[in-house]
Amino acid sequence: MSGIAAPRCPRYQSLDVWRGVACLMVVVYHATFYAAPAAPRDDAWPWLSLARLGWIGVPIFFVISGYCITATADRSRHRGFAIGDYAWRRFRRIFPPYWIFLAFAVVVVGLGDVLVPQLFTDEIDPIPRPHWRSAWQWFGNLTLTETWRHHVIGDARGFFISPAWTLCYEEQFYFVTGLLLWLGRAHFFRWAGVVTALVAAVAVLTHTAGIDVRGFFFDGRWLLFAAGILVYHVVNYGRRSAPWLAGASFAGFAALATFGKRQLHALVGYDIDHDLQVGACFALVALALLGVDRRMFAAPLLWPLRLCGQMCYSLYLIHWPVTKAVSHVLAWNGFTGHVETLLVVVPACIATSVALAWPFHRFVEMRFLNSPVTAASPGIPELGRHTQGVDGSS
Repeated sequence: MSGIAAPRCPRYQSLDVWRGVACLMVVVYHATFYAAPAAPRDDAWPWLSLARLGWIGVPIFFVISGYCITATADRSRHRGFAIGDYAWRRFRRIFPPYWIFLAFAVVVVGLGDVLVPQLFTDEIDPIPRPHWRSAWQWFGNLTLTETWRHHVIGDARGFFISPAWTLCYEEQFYFVTGLLLWLGRAHFFRWAGVVTALVAAVAVLTHTAGIDVRGFFFDGRWLLFAAGILVYHVVNYGRRSAPWLAGASFAGFAALATFGKRQLHALVGYDIDHDLQVGACFALVALALLGVDRRMFAAPLLWPLRLCGQMCYSLYLIHWPVTKAVSHVLAWNGFTGHVETLLVVVPACIATSVALAWPFHRFVEMRFLNSPVTAASPGIPELGRHTQGVDGSS
């Protein structure tokens, strides 16, 4: 589109590496659920505690999604994509693989619970039997609206595959991004700033009024996505001082989340301080490491992480029932100590998850990859697979 400056460097290739790191961190986190409680003077406990910090992969995912979907939206601004095309590409990329995975999961969980009772349905973060979920809950699971569906219609929230809650937020982020494009492509980033300010205000006002908005994008988690938008804008359109100003903002926000967590909890009504800490710190790291982006992407030692990042959607979907089954079977066989968890359970869960995610990626997910679009104007670099979002959208 004429009148809109071309981005300087929309390609952030090492995001594949970071996406792989984040996804594997989530696998590690879920692989520790059957570890026995801490024993006095257990030297392995600090390392297990470190492994249980794997939840931080989720806020990292949200920041990466902010960058990646902004790159996609920016490409749409320059190439004149219709909003309908934008929506179709998001839908085609996300929902068919997800629905196919759900069908597999229903069969696996159903058969597994018959052949090996309580393999999935025990008391430790169970995967419920399919018929334990109501029609409304299945509607929310199938449409990725379950984080907020119960606020509007139907009974209480209930996930079949619990990690899908992050995809529910992702879908809202992508929907809002489409609206920002519709409002005005030339002013996309200004509208994003307005939305971010409104989200911060709504999160505070709704808590003050006693209104529960958890599960909606405006409960505060949009701020993580907005951090990725800001990183993209600074890298591609910011002036020389922009990285320093953005870095100072991220550092200040991380400090606020660290030292003002009580105030944040009082403002938004739930513990989001840790997510904001991680998101702000990762955005700061992403800015700082931009200069070594290509070297990180090309580093031979990082190719396993790069591979996991490229198939992160499949790995994220597949890993939870796989990790649940593997870690539970090993727990039945006595692998619940901290050393055994770290040296046997975690590696077994990672290896099995990656091994099963690859064929799903190869034979299912790749069938729904959006083909790249030829640039319509000179100076607009082609965006490759590294611009996929958390769910792999491109």
